[in-house]
Amino acid sequence: MQPLDSYPRLLAHDVTALAAFYSDGLGLVPARTVADQYVSFDLHAGTPAESTALAILAADEIAAEVGTVGAAEPTRDRLMVVLRVADVDACVPPAVAAGGTLVAGPTDKAYGLRSAHLRDPEGNLVEIQQY
Repeated sequence: MQPLDSYPRLLAHDVTALAAFYSDGLGLVPARTVADQYVSFDLHAGTPAESTALAILAADEIAAEVGTVGAAEPTRDRLMVVLRVADVDACVPPAVAAGGTLVAGPTDKAYGLRSAHLRDPEGNLVEIQQY
């Protein structure tokens, strides 16, 4: 089997709030929306459906489908969304205003990377970075 595409899909308790964080806070452009159940983002406006960069889906929908309704959620990060931007420092205030929580940074790394880490409104770890 050869995958045709791959992208992360975040499972959210509040799809609308999480979508607002990624669109209003980090500037991603929603490409497809299904009420309060699903939102996908493409990195570049007007790109074909195969170019999805990130999607958000209602967590309850998947939990019901795979039989995990009521299961305990993990306490350690198992996923990090990474977005490369032109200016990390300029991205932090709108991300926080849109419901994110600054965890670390912005800081410079020895290998030329500048990054900041935030939690989105659902608690997912997000790194914004620039080289």
